[in-house]
Amino acid sequence: MARKPHISQDLAQAAENAVRVADDAHGLRKAQAVLLPALYSLDLVATGIAIGRSKASVCRLQAEFRADCTGIHIAKKKRGGRRRQNMSLDKEAQLLKPFFKRYVKAPLLW
Repeated sequence: MARKPHISQDLAQAAENAVRVADDAHGLRKAQAVLLPALYSLDLVATGIAIGRSKASVCRLQAEFRADCTGIHIAKKKRGGRRRQNMSLDKEAQLLKPFFKRYVKAPLLW
């Protein structure tokens, strides 16, 4: 059983106001991520289904909204990169070089 959300009345009121004046989808989803659990006691998964995001995204959106309301700046994490790399780009290029040479020499089959 998921734990019940704990959202203060002030935060819920701020989210309600933000929903009314939202000018982009991201701002609307941030406010909805806070407002839906406050009004309907939805957990993260149900809120995510309602706004079309994952459980982790709902948690992140709630944190962003709280930070916006308090004036705290949360630095965005850089999610790009080669997370599953096993070797450097140079070593990978050396490894693949013979395969590319063989591919270029092979006749086209279509």
